This record gives sequence, C-alpha cells and structure tokens, in this order.
Amino acid sequence: MKRQLSSIWINLASLMLFSSATTAVELPQKEYKALGDSEFRIRENAQMELLAWARLQPGPAMDELLQQSRISKDPEIRQRCVAILRELVMDKYMSEGQGFVGIRRENKLADIPGKPDPCHAVLVTGVNRGTPADHAGIHLNDLIVSLNGATWSEPTASDDFAEQIAATKPGTKVTLKIFRDGKLFDIDLVLARRPLSATLRFFDGQESDPEAAERAAMEAYFREWLSERKLRE
Repeated sequence: MKRQLSSIWINLASLMLFSSATTAVELPQKEYKALGDSEFRIRENAQMELLAWARLQPGPAMDELLQQSRISKDPEIRQRCVAILRELVMDKYMSEGQGFVGIRRENKLADIPGKPDPCHAVLVTGVNRGTPADHAGIHLNDLIVSLNGATWSEPTASDDFAEQIAATKPGTKVTLKIFRDGKLFDIDLVLARRPLSATLRFFDGQESDPEAAERAAMEAYFREWLSERKLRE
C-alpha cells in the first residue's frame, strides 16, 4: 500500500512538473525582435501583433513579457514589453467589478401586449455614448420589460434592474426585452465594467474628475499586480 501511494505521489509530481513546463511560452521571435527596430512604424506594428498573440494565451504570455521587460538589453524592447503587459493587465481589470449597461432610467407602469394588467418596467431616460447600451442600439424612451427573461412585480423595477446588472460580471452577455413603438423584441448586449464616473461626482465636498480617478485606479491596479508578482517570485 505504501509503495502504491508513493508511486501515485511520484506520478502526480511528474504530471505537475510537465503541466508547468507545457504552459510556458516563447514570444514570437520575429515580432519580439521588431520591438527594437529602428523604424517607428515597424516597432508599433510589432507591438500590436504581440498584443494580439498574447491575448490568446494571457497567463503564459504575461509571465514571459514580465521576464523580458527585466532582462532585455534593449531599453526600447523592455519598455514595449511593459506596454503590452499593461494592456493585458487592463483586460483583467475590465473583466472584474460590477456590470454596467450605460443608461439613465426610471420606473414605469406600462401596458404591454399580451399582458392583461399593466406591468412594471424600466423606462430609458438617457443613453450614455460609447456604452454597451449605445452599441447595442438602446434608444431614449425604450421600455425594458425583462432582463434575461425575468420580469419585475414591484414598482422598484428600475432599482432592481440596476442591482441585477451590478451583480453580474463584466463581459457577460445579457438579453433585454424591449418595448418600442408598439413592438416587443430582444436586444443582446455584453456588459462593461462599471466606471468610476457612474458613481463618483464629489470628493471632500469638491467636484471630482471621474476620468482622472479612473486612470489613477487603473494605474494602481497595474502597480498592485506587479507587486503581487514580485512577492510570488
């Protein structure tokens, strides 16, 4: 029995070492070397191509980029590795936090086709530019009558909708049933991360700069990620 357990542990250890080895990746050498090319356009293209490659395998790619940002003899390559790494960490940042649609809203009791009684719904009173709602084609005065098939039975539909969205992970696809011009139809959209600008207006009695606060939060997240990596090494 002891021999069997010993054999099992040896096999597990071997499997872990093999898995660890197979997750390592090498940066595409053509693009990597081009990061230090004398021509700006070639450096920029190489950086974009490496970013696209890294997004297909972010975990292993981040390990290698971090390593090259430290050991490359070319300062231009080190700087561009950090820039790519920052983009990957920001992808992670944007996938965390609360979900966000990008509308202003209020409660509405409305007559909906096929329903015998008026229904509680969410009236869209504004659509913020560049948000998931804007990209998906949500219009001013649209009525949202359900979220992923779930309707609302209380006059707090607007707040309930907001809570449901906030509790959903950014990057998740949701389906809104819309009532517009006498017709019901579905709109699918992918939630973004709720920006600080959606909640932050004043700080210590002074009107804040949400965009500056967002940039500061993103930079702090990146620095914290770097610090955590150093502690793990």
